[in-house]
Amino acid sequence: GGARSWWWDESMTSLMLALLEPKGRVPTYQAWLNHDVLQGEPFGHGMGNGYAMDCEPVGSGLCTFPAKSVFADVEPLELSSNATTRSNTRASPQYGFYCYNPWAYYLAMSNHVRINNDTAFLHSAAANTSQSVEDALQSIATDWTNYVIPGTNLVDYGPAMDGFSPTYKHVMPGCSQGNNVFMLRDLANFREVQGNTSGADALRAMAAALVRDTMDVSFTTQSRTGHAWFNVIFPASSSKVQVYEMRHVVDFFSVVFGFCGLTDQPCDLSAEQKAMLGKWFREESVTSDWIRATSPRTNCSNSWLADLPLGGQARTRSPQPSSGAEEDPPPTYPAYPTCHAGRPDHGSDGAYPSWPAFSCEALCYIDGNCSSAFSIMATFAETTFEGPFGQCHQVPQKPTAPYTPFNDEKAFKPVEGVTRYLGVEGGSFFEAILRGFFGYHPSMHWSSDGNGKEGTLSAALHDPSTPRGFVGKLSNLRTPLGLVSITSTEKGLAIARQDA
Repeated sequence: GGARSWWWDESMTSLMLALLEPKGRVPTYQAWLNHDVLQGEPFGHGMGNGYAMDCEPVGSGLCTFPAKSVFADVEPLELSSNATTRSNTRASPQYGFYCYNPWAYYLAMSNHVRINNDTAFLHSAAANTSQSVEDALQSIATDWTNYVIPGTNLVDYGPAMDGFSPTYKHVMPGCSQGNNVFMLRDLANFREVQGNTSGADALRAMAAALVRDTMDVSFTTQSRTGHAWFNVIFPASSSKVQVYEMRHVVDFFSVVFGFCGLTDQPCDLSAEQKAMLGKWFREESVTSDWIRATSPRTNCSNSWLADLPLGGQARTRSPQPSSGAEEDPPPTYPAYPTCHAGRPDHGSDGAYPSWPAFSCEALCYIDGNCSSAFSIMATFAETTFEGPFGQCHQVPQKPTAPYTPFNDEKAFKPVEGVTRYLGVEGGSFFEAILRGFFGYHPSMHWSSDGNGKEGTLSAALHDPSTPRGFVGKLSNLRTPLGLVSITSTEKGLAIARQDA
């Protein structure tokens, strides 16, 4: 909304915002860093506790937490270029820790640095602490180490996520595993470019451990359909964890980004696993002109125990048949009643606008090119022409048994309920096109690599030798080295300065 800054929403449009208003990023992110309810401790778990901050009225420099849900008693913070007052107030927010906040903070701030080469911000004090922003990013990227289930590398973030299934808590594949792997590997790349190879190796080792346990216990395949997805994990005892079925697109793209996408490491998914994940997305989520955030086939009451310690081998079991979830077509679609999925931003009857964009970007990585993603994204055109973006677009589904999803009917923008009519997250399509389709993902380190400006620009492209499956050109992209164009051809990607 106009006066409320949502950490997660703004991070998923942070490439766009870094390009459009670079001078506004530093005061905004210093205000974010001010919101620390674990004052005196390393940055990470206390950052952005809750989900947003308010700056009211519109245009005001005074920002507070939303009073009804987070910190009613925190003094307002002034949003200015030298906003460095860190809150001393501890409170008991309604939502508490929001598991996607560490990734939101890291992604937004690192995107500003990588787009604008703002090393001054990176080296400046984080709020009024003795830590630099670079130190804060390191703390945020490694904060997860305090929340692992003993004997595992499964990150237990505790409370349920607002708006998701009541079972979407504890070890949530997207935020617990995928996001942390992404941050660790992105930061490792930065450390390596800085010449800190031991620091890079340590971060990559942590990421590999997270990947191993995710694939061991969360990744599930279904042989009958050829589908695969990532489930939620609950701690059960000292020797077991409880697995709950969850087929959500946020886990799909978050895990892919960390394991197989925006990383300089080899993909952790086999060709068969990538194919099964893509098939799941196309057949259980995609509709004629939008997607469903939660697959209607998800049965959140489906659960089983897994033994500890984990053995490092991917599980290929299917969930136990329940409520017809394994029949084709099922007599009833269990997500709506078992996952409380009647909410069109995160449920089975629609999706938040970032999800279609980022899911298509994930397809680019697991398919090895963007041809399928390109075709699917084109089907969203009519939906995205429907005026300003809001919190979701809804896709028709019967709200009573058998909860039939009507995938051939058009998505529409709801005007009532819990979702907001206006929002910024439609900008995620720009992120997916720039980063996924055209491969622009520079390191946070822009210093010369000895090859001159063109060599440095070439390093800003992710996997440029791989053809993207389409021919096109993106022009007038502002970089620290001037305006550039990125061209996609049958041979891959090429980047060139427009003033050369």
